[in-house]
Amino acid sequence: MTDNTDPKIAQMVKLISILAIGKGFTTAELAEQLGVSTTTIYRYLENLKQGGLPVIYSGGRHSLATEKTKDLSKVMYFTNEEAHVLKEALNNITDDTLFRENIRAKLGSFIDTLNLPKCTMKYKNEKNVRAVATAIKEHKQVIFHDYASSNSASVRDRYVEPYEFTTNYAEIWCYDLEDGKNKTFKMARIYNAEVLPARWEHGHAHRKGFVDPFRMTGFDRHRVQLRLGVRAYSLLVEEYPMAEDDVFEADGTHWILDTFVANYRGVGRFVIGLADDIEIIDTPELVQYIKDFTEKHLSIV
Repeated sequence: MTDNTDPKIAQMVKLISILAIGKGFTTAELAEQLGVSTTTIYRYLENLKQGGLPVIYSGGRHSLATEKTKDLSKVMYFTNEEAHVLKEALNNITDDTLFRENIRAKLGSFIDTLNLPKCTMKYKNEKNVRAVATAIKEHKQVIFHDYASSNSASVRDRYVEPYEFTTNYAEIWCYDLEDGKNKTFKMARIYNAEVLPARWEHGHAHRKGFVDPFRMTGFDRHRVQLRLGVRAYSLLVEEYPMAEDDVFEADGTHWILDTFVANYRGVGRFVIGLADDIEIIDTPELVQYIKDFTEKHLSIV
């Protein structure tokens, strides 16, 4: 499979490893080790700070605050998609196998598990995400105060047992205590998440549904096959990196995506946006979905 891992990700991983040594490095030294400009180093360092890593600058040198880096899992959290991208970046550091494996060992404790508190510095609903992360870790029930439901067109409190975030923390898998079902709730629609003293009572019934490569959730799986041109393939692996595992090269300019989706909404939007560079293969249900969608929403009067 063609290597499409963003080299910037590999550079950021390498930078974290260098800073974690603890002795401190000048901007010029970091630039030399990564083979980039000092301007790029400043930008990377700022990105790390915004991501929650305790990067410090003292005596003209950059490092990670020693007392705060004994357990990086306390400041970082990776979704399945982010962990996938990070692992791919590590796998593509080929110049020094020992160096790569040292990085994997240092970061492995929080690359390979999702049961961690997560860094939410870049998310507008930081308070709610942190509360839900705490509830998951401690197996506590939660009230989603004034949850705005698009299905029922209502705003009301929801009592749930949250147990896992979806990609990009956009949604949370929960056991709904009111109707006794597992479902996802959108974090952006929660006015306030309150962690209750009560612990989970239905943990045995928690069932994480399927999150497809296009970030749609559900419990059903529908097979989809697409023939992608260069532009569609490039955008697919850039915007939906989890889909890359289900792609193989057909020839020098075309790739086949053979995957499963929870529903046709996500993949449908992708196909409609790149209709001139995608061919649907043996998936009549997707063809019908797109026909119905365009007739309903895109018909020209």
